[in-house]
Amino acid sequence: MALLLWAGVEAPRIARSDDAIKARWRKHWAQRLLRVMHVTVEQHGAVPQGGLLVSNHLGYLDVVVYGSVIDGTFLSKAEVAQWPLLGPLTRAANTVFVERDSARSTAAANRQIATLLEQGQEVLIFPEGTSSGGEDVLPFQSPFFDAPQRTGAPVWAAAVAYRAALEHGTVAERVCYWGDMVIGPHLFGLLCVRSIAATVWFAEAPLAIKDRRAGAVEAHGVVAGLHAQALRG
Repeated sequence: MALLLWAGVEAPRIARSDDAIKARWRKHWAQRLLRVMHVTVEQHGAVPQGGLLVSNHLGYLDVVVYGSVIDGTFLSKAEVAQWPLLGPLTRAANTVFVERDSARSTAAANRQIATLLEQGQEVLIFPEGTSSGGEDVLPFQSPFFDAPQRTGAPVWAAAVAYRAALEHGTVAERVCYWGDMVIGPHLFGLLCVRSIAATVWFAEAPLAIKDRRAGAVEAHGVVAGLHAQALRG
């Protein structure tokens, strides 16, 4: 409850700040929220500075985990803006929102991403287009590989995986958020997990992408490899 009140008070103020303050605030908020959720983060590799960062997607916890280690902004589905706790915080943090299955929204988000990349900022996207239980990395969709093609910004790969101390259930059921899960009950259950270990693995070098479709395929292969490493911890 205290965190909800804190978010409600701080989010509107931060939304009026410049990008540098938003980035610092976002990282502080993410680190604080991870403590509440009993989540520790183990990072492998250096965080890229600028460019498009692509990762697998296991649910809303990914945003908090990545938010605790990177200074960039995120591409998120529009529904997140209305979620409890995460909604006001993501709106305040300069998140780029996109409506699923909307060509107009996708084009607008691509323009926003291109502007951020041209400014030297880092933008994290989840090209699977949805989240999963983490058994495999789903095929990547290609539309958001257009922005780095047009701006010449580098494309970096990363992956995230989770382990947890569970008395019942699996990580796919208790930590990952996917399929037809409902945010309220899932978040309550997540907060009841005693401890969660997140592993984030960053690639050592940017990808050499020739076009957006080939880039999506190449990025998928690299992310899948990083995900396998992250699963091993």
